[in-house]
Amino acid sequence: MKIPKLLTFLTLIICFTSIQARDINLDSLKQIIAKSQNEEAQFKAAMDLGWYYRTVQLDSAFHYTAFADDITPEEDHIKKAEIYYNFGVLNRYKGSFKKSIDYYQKNLQINQDLNNLNGIAKAHYGLSTAYLENKDMDNALLQSQKSKDIFSAKADTFGMLRAINLIGIILKDVERPLEAETYFLEALSYAKALNNIEEQAHFYGNLGSTYTDLKEYKKAIEHYQKALKIDVEQNNQWGVSAILENL
Repeated sequence: MKIPKLLTFLTLIICFTSIQARDINLDSLKQIIAKSQNEEAQFKAAMDLGWYYRTVQLDSAFHYTAFADDITPEEDHIKKAEIYYNFGVLNRYKGSFKKSIDYYQKNLQINQDLNNLNGIAKAHYGLSTAYLENKDMDNALLQSQKSKDIFSAKADTFGMLRAINLIGIILKDVERPLEAETYFLEALSYAKALNNIEEQAHFYGNLGSTYTDLKEYKKAIEHYQKALKIDVEQNNQWGVSAILENL
């Protein structure tokens, strides 16, 4: 039997990006970097380009993020924290998990020094994803729980649902599907409360995968079909493809 795929892992970081979901003019941003005398504008353009290229051309993503780093003074801790976070993401994409962890830890230290709870929660979340891909499950679970606890204390529902889902992914990966089910159901309930249709599709898919592990195939099919219906309506071709592969 083929191993069911989790539908959410590739999108774990979306809610914590430095660039919002919007169309960007790449040529315009590159012109700002090349010609502007305003370092604030250059920094923002470089960070936007670095984030855009992370899934398109990783070398370019590193190039623009490094440019932002070069023009940012060491004493600008807020910007340095953002840079380190993005380097953590890029190194995770590259498969350099130890470097990714190092950058997330640098980000965490700055946010702790600044007492920035949102930044601390994000750093723990990032660390959890890097530890997960490095197969250090104990640390992955510890960091995801820390992220969840902070988001819960801040009443950040969107942050909570993503941290809860990450805990479910880790538990499923270490073959604790009954516990994973509980977390995926909790994440789904938050997504419904937020009326976040896209996230609901992710969590229905993860539940389908979990029920397959539990050999509850009728439930698995029901949840995959719910995910598929949403993905078709949202024209999410990647989601449709992943669901059909599992069905």
